[in-house]
Amino acid sequence: MRYSLSKVASLLFAKELQRRFDKQGLNIISVSLHPGGARGVRTDSALDVLAGFMKLIMRRIMISEDEGSFTSLFAATAKEIRNKPDLYRGKFLVPFGKVAPPHPVTENERQIQGLWDNTTKEVNRYLAKNGYTPLLDW
Repeated sequence: MRYSLSKVASLLFAKELQRRFDKQGLNIISVSLHPGGARGVRTDSALDVLAGFMKLIMRRIMISEDEGSFTSLFAATAKEIRNKPDLYRGKFLVPFGKVAPPHPVTENERQIQGLWDNTTKEVNRYLAKNGYTPLLDW
């Protein structure tokens, strides 16, 4: 559940960041992404709690660590994103570089603004506590 909520928060943040980039006329594309269910040291230990047959199925459907990097690499380097920016601005990518349908909460401006405001507030609180200058307003 926490992982799913973190993905929704990431998408809300990416969408608001894109809106702010666009408002300032910056030619930057903000996306959020899910790398896919990749096997690795952490997932291998998590799978150990499953029964044999279920563990076998999960190991077969999960992608490799290398494949888990493909969507991030696509987001960072694919010319397609620059060539079709309106398709990717503020969107959520899934393996391997496909735009996924948005979660309904990503259309709720109150939720988007609330996440941005709370994030900024908490980051500034942390910065102040540690003697750093707060973030500037956009």
